[in-house]
Order: sequence, then C-alpha cells, then structure tokens
Amino acid sequence: MLFFNKSLSTNRKNGGYKIVLTGETAIMSDYGGETLLGFASALPERWIRGFVEDRLFPTRSDAHGRMRLAPYGIAKVEASLLAHGFTRDEVIIADPRKLSEVVGSNTAVVGITTMDPMGISYGIGIVNLMLQAAGLKYEGIPYISRSFFDVVNHPSIIKYKPKLIVGGPASWQLVDTGSHEPLGVDCVFEGEFERDGWKLFDAAAHGSQIPKKFRGGIPSVQEIPQIVTPSIGGEVEISRGCGRGCKFCTPTLLRWLCVPYDLIEKEIRFNLENGDRRHISLHSEEFFKYGSSNVFLPNREKVLTLLRRVDVIRKEYEGKYGEGEIRVTTDFSTAVAVVADPELVRLASEYINPGNSSSYIEMGIETGSPRMIDIIMPGKVRPFTAKEYPSIVERAIGILNDHRWIVVGTMVMNFPGETDDDLIKSLELIDKLKSYKVLIWTLPFIPMGGLRRKGWTILEDILDHPLRRELLVRGLYKTFSMMSKEVNSPTEAMNSVFDKLVWTPISKFGFAYMMLQMKRQLKGDIRKTLLLEKLSTDEHEEATGEEGKKLLPLLHK
Repeated sequence: MLFFNKSLSTNRKNGGYKIVLTGETAIMSDYGGETLLGFASALPERWIRGFVEDRLFPTRSDAHGRMRLAPYGIAKVEASLLAHGFTRDEVIIADPRKLSEVVGSNTAVVGITTMDPMGISYGIGIVNLMLQAAGLKYEGIPYISRSFFDVVNHPSIIKYKPKLIVGGPASWQLVDTGSHEPLGVDCVFEGEFERDGWKLFDAAAHGSQIPKKFRGGIPSVQEIPQIVTPSIGGEVEISRGCGRGCKFCTPTLLRWLCVPYDLIEKEIRFNLENGDRRHISLHSEEFFKYGSSNVFLPNREKVLTLLRRVDVIRKEYEGKYGEGEIRVTTDFSTAVAVVADPELVRLASEYINPGNSSSYIEMGIETGSPRMIDIIMPGKVRPFTAKEYPSIVERAIGILNDHRWIVVGTMVMNFPGETDDDLIKSLELIDKLKSYKVLIWTLPFIPMGGLRRKGWTILEDILDHPLRRELLVRGLYKTFSMMSKEVNSPTEAMNSVFDKLVWTPISKFGFAYMMLQMKRQLKGDIRKTLLLEKLSTDEHEEATGEEGKKLLPLLHK
C-alpha cells in the first residue's frame, strides 16, 4: 500500500487544502512508465487531445486528487514545507486533472512547477525545427504550454483566487517575457527552495503580502529533507549543480553539492517501498564526479562506494514485491569526466549496464568549436584545453559505447558571436561521430543562465542559414537513423501492454519517416552546395551565360 493511501490523505473536497502543489499535466505524468515519451509534450497541442493525451500523459492519483508519484522537484518542495511545520492535512501534491477536488475556500496558495510555460525551451525549438525541416508546419502552441495554461486558468483557481506561486526549471520564462502578471501569477520563484522557500509559502498562507519575484537562497546539505511522496521514475538526487560555470546553462551556475549516502539510501528505499519498484534513477548533472571535492575531476572511490551501496539495496528489494528486475540508471555526464577516468566508467558499467544490457546517458556536447568553448564555456573542458575539446568528445563517446552506454548528445546553434567557422567545426565533429552510438540533438540557443536576455533565436533564421540548417539536418539524420535501427523502442518500458501495442509501431514509423526526410534534405543541401561552388569558380564573372541560366533555377528547387 502506498504511503499516501493511509489516513493522512484526508478528502478536503469542500474547503480544499491550504497549500496545493501541482504542475503542468505534461510533467506531472509518469508517461505510462517510459519517461522518454515526455519529449512528446513539445509537439503541437492540437495533436495531443482526447485518447492520445490520456494514453501518453496519464496522471496517477488517489480518489482525493493526491498524486501517487510526483516529479522529484515538487516532492522536495512538499518535504521542505512539512519539515517546517505544515502537515499533510494542509499540503497536497495534486493531480492537475483533479484541482476541483483540492482547491476550495480554504486554499491560500497554489504552487505550480513548470518546465516550459511559454513554449520557448530547447525541446520546443528542436521539435519546431525538426518538423519544419521535414516540411511539416508547427501550428499552435506546444502541449506542455497548454497544460500550464490549463492549470493557471482552472475554474477552481479563478473562483477561489488563491495566491499563485510559480517555480521550477523554466519559471524564468514568465519574467523574461513579462507574462507573469497578465496570467495572474502573484510570485515567480527562482533558485533553490530548501533554505527559505518555505518562508514565502508561509507568508502567503497567512495572507501576508508577497513579492512579485523571489529568489531562494543556497541551502546547506543539512537543510535538504527526505521526500515523502515517491518520485516519478524512482528518481533520487545524488548531486546538485556542476560548478563548471557555462554561461548559457542554469544547472552549471548552481553550487556543486553532493548529497550524503545516507539520504540517498533513505530515498531509494522509500521509492522502492512506496512508488516505482523497478527503477533506481540516480540524478546528477555530472554523475562520474559524485563525491569529488574537485569541481573538474572525478573521485573514483566515492562513485564506486555509492554504486556498491545502491547495489546492496537493489539486491535486497529485487523480486520482493513480485515485479522482477530493478534497473539502476543515471542521466548526465560531461565528456571531460569520462576521459579523465576511463577505468571508473568501466567499473561503473558493471552496476549500471550488467551483462549485455545498455542504457542512455546524456552529454552536453554543445559545440565543436574551441573558440566558442573559450568564450562561453571555458570550465566545460577543464582541466584540458579548449583546443583538445573535439577529440575529448570523440574519445568520451567511444569509451561510453565500449561499456554499453548510448550517448544522447546535444549541440547548440546560434550562440552569441557564433561565426561560420564555428559552425564548420561543429559539422566536422558530427562527421567524426558517424560510427558511434550517439544521438545528436541540435538545439537553438535559448538566452538563459548567465546569458539571459542576450537575444532570442528566430527559428526561421536558422533554417535560412545554410550552415546552421546543415548542422540541424545532419544531427537529426544521425539521431533518427540510430533510433530506427539500433536503439530500443522508446515504448519498451511502458507498463501497459495495450500502450506498447499502440505506440511502438507509431514511434517506429515516425523515426523511419523523419530519417527519410532528413536524408532527402541532406541530398538537397549537398546538391545546392555543389551548384554554388560551380557558380563561384570565377569570383569576378557573373553566371549570366548559358551555364548559369541552367544552374540558377536548380538552386530554388
């Protein structure tokens, strides 16, 4: 029986809970057991309605609207509030589809976590570019944004008018677009919650005036509480921030902090006993650096000690509830940490990729240009040099592949100050990665982190720029060719057999279709490049002769 199915989950339908915590349906869902399907939330909302929405984005809650599983971040907010005097009769993590059950005349505050309220994240950008490059129109707003608007405009919120506090990874979008006040948001919360976020909620709950914007302070390890609602996907935070200081990235600007073994173990046990019994997901912005006092280098023994202790728990619980194998996974690494200690990668893979199993790990490649590394992200390559970075990326992916990790890489286009030479360097790096097991998502620059308000990327400008368009298409072609041939279906871990039967052939068709479209784009771009080279063989002569008349019309086909 789940923790919150006990008497603490009191039904307060008439008066509501004093503090309601919720979020966009797109991020409050467990995606039927396969978190990779969360990327579908970047698709146009008109594609995700009715049956499709219900099956792709199910939310798991009890009869009173309390979530059975929650995103890890909002579970931490709840835990912090409970640690500072609130009770579970006052605070609820609520299903966004059941707000009418939990918001009422007694509700003082609704806290909303958001991943992309205005539809301007990296994910939306890549999906928009991807569809346009394939000749499809992106019309309307993203599903994830619509699901945010559904919350802030919910009839119960409009009727009872509680204070709205919006936080989460993308709350900055509301401030930078000036959308918070028109949407009726009382306060936008940025930063970490545990130090003083509870004070903001306490003030709002007691009717005090709260600021339009609030930045949480940096907590000590001792101020970070254990979650009391199981997390989606069995996620447990093992470290926070990364300390490398890349200007365009929010997590890298956070202080590097490692969570103690004891708290990690408590949360893993809590999840396995009350929530997801098949997954232990060790969340970190830089997994192989866990426990290191050096911001730039791994500590092998700390990482292996963590994995040994996690493995003891895995063996203790595996089969205990009749649900079979428990998989241990992690999410992020840098190329530098891998190259700095290849032996650590080999030893860690014995716990995370046992036998012939494999898993994904994300890596921010960002660029192939040493110049851009020096300007925007010098800490990303330390203790190596920017000149070495392209070869470090290639070596790191090779090491990870050797130990059954499939790399999910991201590259960014349109950095401030980016030149054609920088783009060519990135294209050269993609070319070197052709034979590796790596997905390459080429993303438009989003002005966040230390580069907030430094200019927006106009997506159409990317498609009109030959080199950026080629970078986009080459990355996507590599990604979809991998996904259609060598990578397991993203529906593999779904809980429902029905959902697997429905979505597996659809996803395979989608990958094959996108790969074909990207291949056609590449052929077209190569043809145009050759024609342009032929036209410009003599820079001082205009192509006005018979040869030019034959070639010029082809450039527009």
